[in-house]
Amino acid sequence: MNTQPEFYDIFDYYSLPFYQTTLGRICITCGLIAAILLLAYAIIVLRKKKALTPWQWAHKELLLLSIEKCTCKDDYKKIYFQMSRILKQYLAKRYSWATEDKTDDELVIYLEHKKFDAKLLEMLKHLVDGAQWIKFANEDVLRNQATKDHATALLIIQQTTPLDIKQSTSHV
Repeated sequence: MNTQPEFYDIFDYYSLPFYQTTLGRICITCGLIAAILLLAYAIIVLRKKKALTPWQWAHKELLLLSIEKCTCKDDYKKIYFQMSRILKQYLAKRYSWATEDKTDDELVIYLEHKKFDAKLLEMLKHLVDGAQWIKFANEDVLRNQATKDHATALLIIQQTTPLDIKQSTSHV
């Protein structure tokens, strides 16, 4: 006769991992659905984001320039460089002209050949000349001239905005 007691298992040999349980599957499914909905929402929002027109972009960029923070002639040089860069990029985007690779003097000559508006071209020449006399002016004159040239750059953008756009924004 067998005197050893028999052992009976009262527990399973292993337990199920969480992801194989019903609750785990429900959590994973809900997480995947939430991720897909979040991704779809992000795509819809990004696609609806309105692209800026060249004049809106240039206006925004010019407004970001801060003449008030200029403390030395080097700062004013940077401001004039940025204004020139923005105007060149604007003209390239607005009229599809190759203006970005031009120096300031080449830009003026190029615009003369393109029959750019004479009044605006004269304003642009004055703005470009402002960068030349920075090394000779004192701080007060620099600030005043840079402020005027900044306003001139904004005016050039405003004057080259298409008429139908100007009229539709003025009625709003």
